[in-house]
Amino acid sequence: MEKNDARQILILPYYIDKSEDKLYYALFKSKDTEVWMGVSGGCHFGEDYEKAAIREAEEEIGFSGDILQLDTVAYIRKDIFYNFKDWNDDILVIPQVYFGMQLKKKLIALNDEFIEFIWVDFESAYKMLFFQNNKTAIWELNARLLKKLKGKDFLNYRVFSIDCV
Repeated sequence: MEKNDARQILILPYYIDKSEDKLYYALFKSKDTEVWMGVSGGCHFGEDYEKAAIREAEEEIGFSGDILQLDTVAYIRKDIFYNFKDWNDDILVIPQVYFGMQLKKKLIALNDEFIEFIWVDFESAYKMLFFQNNKTAIWELNARLLKKLKGKDFLNYRVFSIDCV
């Protein structure tokens, strides 16, 4: 098994159903945390974020597709990761870069890191995602897709909820 460096990616797979004119997002329930999230993983040494995202999608859900790097970036405590002792003692937080990934079909082949997955609309995905940074990323992805596909101004499309503590 190749070692990861201190960088993470998270992928939010989506599917455009042209017959229904709807966007669907795939969420995954992790075996470790049992919370809904996107597909995540570490970058191998020397691997760029985009290549890591494609590799992780192929490893964890059996498919990859066209990717869109988002502006959303989060920082996560290093002690959350099982291999944190492999990293330099000066590293305390790990950057996580987010991607949207368009799948051509609603097919998913889960590996053993997940216990289930579900395809849902944006509002449901936003409510189901556990981590605030995942909510921010899916909001950004949805806004970009609506603007591109439907010409809607994403600044007028807001999700009102009390997410911040």
